[in-house]
Amino acid sequence: MFKEGILTDCVIEIGNEAINTHRFILAKNSVVFQKMFEQMGMTEAQNGKIKIVDSSPECFKAMLEYFYSGEIDKKTIEKYSDDLFSIAHKYEVKQLMEICENYMAANIDAENFSKFYLFAQFYHLPKLAKACIQFLSANKQSFLVSKEWKQFKSLNKNFAFRLLESSALIEERQIERKQVVNDYVCSNCEQRCYSSPHYTPTPPRFHACSPSYTPT
Repeated sequence: MFKEGILTDCVIEIGNEAINTHRFILAKNSVVFQKMFEQMGMTEAQNGKIKIVDSSPECFKAMLEYFYSGEIDKKTIEKYSDDLFSIAHKYEVKQLMEICENYMAANIDAENFSKFYLFAQFYHLPKLAKACIQFLSANKQSFLVSKEWKQFKSLNKNFAFRLLESSALIEERQIERKQVVNDYVCSNCEQRCYSSPHYTPTPPRFHACSPSYTPT
């Protein structure tokens, strides 16, 4: 329906491109577009033309494809996950935002760590921020001596300190959880031994009295 351009009633102008689309589809998927069309005083509502100036044609068309199909191309999300999140955030497309954040959280590496962590701080994304901390904890030995971390630390001293604090806290909690699990396993083992029908308690041992011993 999107690619065929059947019965379109709205034109998206972005870069040098004009994309024909449907107001109903835009309004159904985005509260921002819905309000735009409902306010009759706005130019977009009157002439059905919307000019986009803060996104690339590739990202906006990817969002439109998502509006029509409910799916996002794998190569697109791999290449534009952060840019696609930004435009989805602007137009309040929450499900697409979640898809982008989940992808970023699952694909953190040394090269994109700085970008993704700062991105998480800017947009207040706890899931992505937590994934960055977990990456740091899991790769501390190699990552803390990498050029990527040194550059990040030199430009973002406060964030670097907070990350190290959070990473240390995660490690402490992991140790505590392991100890709790070990204690639980040991306790269960003892209980099973005592309740087993084959369990025979060891009788107490008494030392024999010396033959030469004579009680007074």
